[in-house]
This record gives sequence, C-alpha cells and structure tokens, in this order.
Amino acid sequence: MMPQKMRDWFMRKRQAYRLTFGDGSSTKIVLADLANFCKARGNTTVVSMVTGCVDQAASDRLVGRREVWDRISQLLHMTDRDLHRIMENEQLQEQDFGTG
Repeated sequence: MMPQKMRDWFMRKRQAYRLTFGDGSSTKIVLADLANFCKARGNTTVVSMVTGCVDQAASDRLVGRREVWDRISQLLHMTDRDLHRIMENEQLQEQDFGTG
C-alpha cells in the first residue's frame, strides 16, 4: 500500500473508532464491559472443571476475544507518532522487497 493511501486508511479507521467509542459515560460502560468480556486484563487459559485439563477450544475463543479488544484499544489510542512509525516500517518493507 502506498504511504499516503496507508496513512489515509489509518486516519479514517482511527477517526471512526474514536467517533464510535468517544468520550462519555455510556462509552466508559461499554468499554469496561468489553474489556471484561474480552479478558483484556486476564488470563485467556481455560481449565475444564470436569477434566482439570486446559480446554483448548475455550482458551482459543478467549484469545480471539482478546484480539478484538487489542484492535479496538490500538485504534482508539493510536497517536500521529504511531502512525508515522507504521508508515516508516511500511516504506522499509517496500524497499526490502522491492515493491516500492
């Protein structure tokens, strides 16, 4: 992706997430609920109460939830500096692979 297009794409995404999850008491309630549901601050390993072994399917499901939380969190807190760093990395990759 060309640097300007990539920058615009991230800017649009960041703006959309900030509008959706902007400031406000309802937003804080929703984000707190999502953080809990997505195990943002907890262990994603689930141990079966029946077998005492790791329940891999349940653990994988929680890892997926955590990925959703991470995505929301990253886009909400992305700074212009972060965006610049991403674009620099993209340019380096294009140089390394001859795609730029």
